[in-house]
Amino acid sequence: MLAKGKRGMLQVARSVLLALCVSGVLIATDPLGADILSHSTYVQQLERARADYFAGIDGDSNATDRAERDFASLEHARPNDATVMVYSGSLQLIEAARTWAVWNKHKLATEGLSKLDRSRQLDPQNLEVRFIHGETSWHLPFFYHRKQDAERDFAFIAPRAESAARIGALKPELAAAALDRYGRILADENDTTGARNAYEAAVRIDRGSPAGKDASRRLNELS
Repeated sequence: MLAKGKRGMLQVARSVLLALCVSGVLIATDPLGADILSHSTYVQQLERARADYFAGIDGDSNATDRAERDFASLEHARPNDATVMVYSGSLQLIEAARTWAVWNKHKLATEGLSKLDRSRQLDPQNLEVRFIHGETSWHLPFFYHRKQDAERDFAFIAPRAESAARIGALKPELAAAALDRYGRILADENDTTGARNAYEAAVRIDRGSPAGKDASRRLNELS
């Protein structure tokens, strides 16, 4: 009787878990122990973590701390999610640059670079992944030899940015930033026509964003 009772309780528990999964409420656990977030929870947490990441880039250290916590949680739940991975890797490289703990710099940089490159391997068509990969790589010290790799990311994004922003596949401010960066790359190569086209596209996409304003200023300088 006791054994039957336990089996009955297990069946009820399984039914409840299945119902929660179907309703999208559950934060379950997979066989390897990683949390599986419902899609709505994932989207909300990713949006919050992304906003804190960029606020941290603008100088809010508290936002950076929050982004690190949120992306660590997301990474635990979705260890092979390229978008989560690229932000997590970028944050580790930022921390490596900022930390005074010399003994920790190499570990953070190595892990960050590994995540950065792994994310692009997992989802090479993902424009947000390519943007974070490219922008992070662009700002690394020269001895990492990442400039050309970053240029390839922006060259990949540039012809796709405007349509991606239009259909919501890439946030307008990121699309504009990618084109503004690509315009500067082309300007450095003395490709004035290409730079102008990139700047004009950045302005069309998001004139009011920092990148849109920068592109507008650079267009005036080309006139």
